[in-house]
Amino acid sequence: MKRRIAYLALAALSFILLVLIATRWAGHSFVRGFLGDLLVVVFLFLAVKACVDARSGAVALGVFISACTVETLQFFRLAEALSLAKGSVARIVLGATFDPLDVLAYAIGCVLAYAADRLIRLRLIRKT
Repeated sequence: MKRRIAYLALAALSFILLVLIATRWAGHSFVRGFLGDLLVVVFLFLAVKACVDARSGAVALGVFISACTVETLQFFRLAEALSLAKGSVARIVLGATFDPLDVLAYAIGCVLAYAADRLIRLRLIRKT
């Protein structure tokens, strides 16, 4: 239970950072684009780990596949095909612009989340 609370707290912190990136650093393309995409998969990893007791590798892979699926839908301009209004929640979640560098950001974010999770868990195991 303590572990899930820790994941939930870290997910909440990463969500706050995502909101700050989207609102305060919207004009900084690297921060908003690349770091935001990297952080969103870290947030998803933490949120899933807070809710489900699953292997970290499986969670990281599932998050990466989900993020790449959304990016593929952007490539096919699904938001435009569905006539989603600019600024709507659905359009914000789905996104509208395909960028192959986003896939790199997702990969880096998933690897970082997985590696950090493994390091923390190994240290906890050594302490007990």
